[in-house]
Amino acid sequence: MEERPRTQKDFDNWFAQSNGDPWNYNCKSIKNRLDESLGFVKKYVPVDFTGNLIELGAFNGDFTLKLCNHFRFAKIFANDISEIAIIQAKEKLKSINNVTFVLQDLLNFNSGNIDGVKKETVIFLLECLYYLKEEERFPAIKNLKDNYPDAPLFCSAPIIGKPYFTEDSLILMMKHAGYYLENFKVLNLRKFGRFRYLLLPFANIFSAIRKAIANQVIYYFKPYEDKN
Repeated sequence: MEERPRTQKDFDNWFAQSNGDPWNYNCKSIKNRLDESLGFVKKYVPVDFTGNLIELGAFNGDFTLKLCNHFRFAKIFANDISEIAIIQAKEKLKSINNVTFVLQDLLNFNSGNIDGVKKETVIFLLECLYYLKEEERFPAIKNLKDNYPDAPLFCSAPIIGKPYFTEDSLILMMKHAGYYLENFKVLNLRKFGRFRYLLLPFANIFSAIRKAIANQVIYYFKPYEDKN
């Protein structure tokens, strides 16, 4: 696809043209990245969490399955704009009883989709926010903050600049929407081959190094109302 997909039709066509998986989710690097993301999440969400976990842009349910298997007492909502993605996710999670699927554009996602919205809620925006147009990203985050004002949010994205984010632009956007950065973890680097494992710890410690060589990073944001 020459242009980045944006609408349901775009994503459905893209998935259909790539056998349902344009990113090759079966590859080792993506599996490792999802495992690292879950490990980061587990530091902040207890295993006995009984509230809502809302995963936006859930794609084929690979990460959803990890959430379902670990957070067995939570009510999990897996959202995607693509009907093909939702069909794949439903097939993958057909034996899971604590997940509900929501077919909707994340730009307009709202509390009307969620039963028991007053329960404690955690939001996930993993590797999806940058598929919105630049002018849509802040309204999407503000919409989530308005609908789930007390919910912390995990967001992962490449921080390599357009069409993605820089770290500074992502943090500033989240700040304007009403969130502050609690913590982060670098998931992978842009280059350096076999030496990346030696450099990864330094990217987590030093901002200048992270901004220069980090690729995908997962961030944990909390609403300002929670800040002491």
